[in-house]
Formats: sequence, C-alpha cells, structure tokens
Amino acid sequence: MKQRGAKATSLKAKIKNIAKEKRVAPQLILQNFMMERFLNRIATSSYKDCFIIKGGSLISVILGIENRTTMDIDMTSRGFSFNEKSVQGIIQDISLIDLQDDTFFEIKKCEPIREDDAYGGFRVFIDGFYESKFLVVPFTIDITTGDVVTPEPQKRSWVNLCNAQESFELWTYTLETIVAEKIESILSKGVLNTRPRDFYDVYMLSKLKKFNGKRFSLALKKTCEHRKSWDQVKNAVEHFVDIENSGSLKQFWERYAKSNSYAANIGYNDIVAVIKNLLTAI
Repeated sequence: MKQRGAKATSLKAKIKNIAKEKRVAPQLILQNFMMERFLNRIATSSYKDCFIIKGGSLISVILGIENRTTMDIDMTSRGFSFNEKSVQGIIQDISLIDLQDDTFFEIKKCEPIREDDAYGGFRVFIDGFYESKFLVVPFTIDITTGDVVTPEPQKRSWVNLCNAQESFELWTYTLETIVAEKIESILSKGVLNTRPRDFYDVYMLSKLKKFNGKRFSLALKKTCEHRKSWDQVKNAVEHFVDIENSGSLKQFWERYAKSNSYAANIGYNDIVAVIKNLLTAI
C-alpha cells in the first residue's frame, strides 16, 4: 500500500527535474502544471468552445516555458450571457470535472476587473490541489468578453508538462492578434509604459515565429478600434523616437532582463528595431 503523499512526492521530483532541464524555478513549473490541469478540464468540458485562451499562458505554450513563464490564465469568452453569476457557475462546473489525475480545484471568489473597459471582465481566484491537499497551488483566471480576434480564433495543442505523450486542444488567439494587442499597449502607453514583458513578448514572437504582415496590420487596427485608441496609436507611430530614446523605458527593460535569465541577452535597441520593423506593416 502506497504511503499517503507518495504521488505528491513523485510529482515534486518530476517538477524538480523539469525545472533543472528548463532552467526555470520549480515553483513556476508547478504553477504552470496546475493551470495546465485546469485548462485540460476546459478542453474536455461542454464549454470548450466558449473560451479563447490568450495572454501569458498562451505565449508560454508558443515560446516554451523555458522562454516565457506565467502565473495566471487569461481568456476571452463567447457564446453565453456574460455576468458574474454565469462566469462563476461555469468555472465551478469545469472545476468539478474528474480527469483521474489526482488534481482538484476549489473556487475561492470571483470579482470584476477592467472597470474602465466597456466590455468588462472577471477575475476568478482558485486553489488547485494535488493528491488530496498535499500540494496546494493558488492561481487566478482573468476572463473578458468582446475581444477581437483577427482573422478568427485557432485551435492549438497543449502538451502535458509531465507526460509528453498526452495533449489536448483549445481555442486560442492568433499570433497576429497577440502581437497586435502588445503593440497597441506599447504605443498607446508610450513612455509611461511599465510593462517590459510586452516588449519581450513582441521581440520573441517576431523573431521566433513567422506571421502574416497584412493580417497583423488588420489585427492592430481592429484592436485599436475595440480599445478606441487608433488616433493615439497613429500619433505614437509618428513620434516613435520618444519611445526609442526613452531613458525610463530602457531602465525598465534592463531591470526586467536582469531578473529574467531568458531575456538577459536582449538589448533595448534590439527590441526597438523589431518594433520599428513591425510598424512598417501599418
């Protein structure tokens, strides 16, 4: 008879090995493992077509966890009445799915986010447990609605972190829409931007992945229309030299690169060059 907690001990060992191989902190690997288990439940649920994955959890899959980590799940919704009660109810239903993977979830609370956005959104706080409660991993899911995906959402495969033979599919943003949202954020915030991770994502996605310039241009325009920032973004393009020469943005980047080994060899000038090249498509 196996000792209680033996599976959790085994999982910790696997997580430690993956962390060593990927050169990522074990806690981040564990966090992503637990979020992956929840995403797997979405993929097997009757709500699988209601959610489109975006943000860090998607970028981590595209670039690899060794190149991009995340601490939460971001997704946009479709196909159901979007309010706090329905969101919490659907997430609760998904959390109760038993995949025989020794994992279960408890919904702690659900609260509004993006109060300044006409489409609104909700943040769901969840505790993930492995083998009873021998391992506890809290995380959040941010859920929005009304986001524009150009041209259409696409299916992408998730490979099980601890078992490469297992995978599942989810609807996701297109690469062009991911980059468009990042560029819109960079340009609309200008020198006041405090999110160096946006710069990193744009650089890496542009360098490592090929995408369609025309679709990117259309995605950026549709994103700006949705966020009512097109005039602001066009003005930022015309005055991009302000971003290029910003000492504060350069300092933000250097601090980010210093604290994230996967960004250590990327200079601010390298990022500026990539963004300028993207802007030629507009």
